[in-house]
Amino acid sequence: MESIAEVTCTFKGIELLESAINLGSEKMTEIKIYKYEVNIEHRTSPEKGLMLVICSIHVRDEENVYELGKIRTSCIFKVNNLNDYLQKETNQLKLPEQFVFSINSISSSTTRGIMFANFRGTHLHNAVLPIVDPKVFG
Repeated sequence: MESIAEVTCTFKGIELLESAINLGSEKMTEIKIYKYEVNIEHRTSPEKGLMLVICSIHVRDEENVYELGKIRTSCIFKVNNLNDYLQKETNQLKLPEQFVFSINSISSSTTRGIMFANFRGTHLHNAVLPIVDPKVFG
């Protein structure tokens, strides 16, 4: 159990939801600069105390013409007392900002590792996701 910003959680699992490497252009072997589109989505099940952080990364060429590859993962967290953060009037979760930043950071870093493992040995071997400030997903 880890306590982040007064929220106690446990990392329960990782799922690879999607992975694709697109082939078909000789230009792909010449790419030195990659562009990344990173999206993070939260899904929760307060009654089960579960929070899924779905991280999607699309890798594109420098000109943003070709989608070279993509990966999508789900990091699963068990969050104690998740119901305590549920606003009854709106039925929305209001988690501490620092906790959200932390799980976004954990999830994007985990996805970076999975991405490297899946793209290793391909034309996307050097497409390593840079370190991303988790506050940009807030």
